[in-house]
Amino acid sequence: MIISLIVIAIVLVISLVFALCRKRISSIVLVGIIAGAEAFAYQNISMQGRLRIFKKINIINVMNVSNILRKYDNIMIAGVPVSMVNVLCMVCIIIAVISAIFLALLGKVIRPGRSAGFIGKMIEKIGHVVQRILSRIPHFWKEMYKFLITARGWIVICVVVFITIFICNNQKIAYSEDEKKRDEYYQQYGGRDYSGFTSLIEQRQNDVYEAQAKLDTAREQYERGELSEDDVSRYVYNLMDAERLLDNMSEYMQQIEYVSQIKEQYGIDAYVMSQRGYDQIFGSKGTTRKLLIYIILGFGVVLIAETENSVEYKNGMNMLIGSSKKGRRWEHTVKAAAVCILVG
Repeated sequence: MIISLIVIAIVLVISLVFALCRKRISSIVLVGIIAGAEAFAYQNISMQGRLRIFKKINIINVMNVSNILRKYDNIMIAGVPVSMVNVLCMVCIIIAVISAIFLALLGKVIRPGRSAGFIGKMIEKIGHVVQRILSRIPHFWKEMYKFLITARGWIVICVVVFITIFICNNQKIAYSEDEKKRDEYYQQYGGRDYSGFTSLIEQRQNDVYEAQAKLDTAREQYERGELSEDDVSRYVYNLMDAERLLDNMSEYMQQIEYVSQIKEQYGIDAYVMSQRGYDQIFGSKGTTRKLLIYIILGFGVVLIAETENSVEYKNGMNMLIGSSKKGRRWEHTVKAAAVCILVG
């Protein structure tokens, strides 16, 4: 029963999208945007956050409905614990009913031979105003209008931007508290003037030397019977703590040594700074991310340009434009300029 409710709700939502757009490509793109938004919400919403219900009642989560049924999971609604299965059923019923109502209303609106209502008249007037504006602007901006509005280029741009954000967010890295603390030290003591690091390292080294000297003295006193074994153990623990604190500075010591080598070899005053995230920004992972984004960008531009050309070929406008006074070559030049601006 629950699976049937889910399927009915999804089918009605997709049918509503197709009824609203009334074009297959636009409908598929919009369905993709909705699915992408659901995936984005599933990836980024925390289970401890206030919006966790959108992670639980989510298209990604719903696809694995057997996992929901297998778990005993409640959610608090108005201070009352409610089973997630019941919430899922109610959400599916509400979505299915709303979608069915809108489908019925759209079925009446899109039938031909009916008088235009207020909204239809307003859209028609807006269309007339847009056409008057287009008749007065240069041909280049008309081509941009055709790319972005007539060919539904704005939808493709939204999809490209959304996928880009999704790719970048997917490559985020969660650093440990220790790594965050180390980066705070870089911000506090690092940079071109890293004297703060050197003084801190020298202090830690002196602490180790002092702890070692005190331990040696304590051992001599222990051999003479002046100290107990517990007293010597306390000095041993102090030395271990000092060595541990010095070991924590090993990363900074390597950075300082590297910066010194750069100064000797190239005469460059390099910065002592954290290298965490370098591979994600400039390294191989950054190259993969950029390549994916460039491929998506290229696909989006080609899709927009080709859709606009196909519209002209379908309605025969290409023959009229080709036989105009300035000719086909001028038209193609303007289109190429518009595509370059679009790429930019």
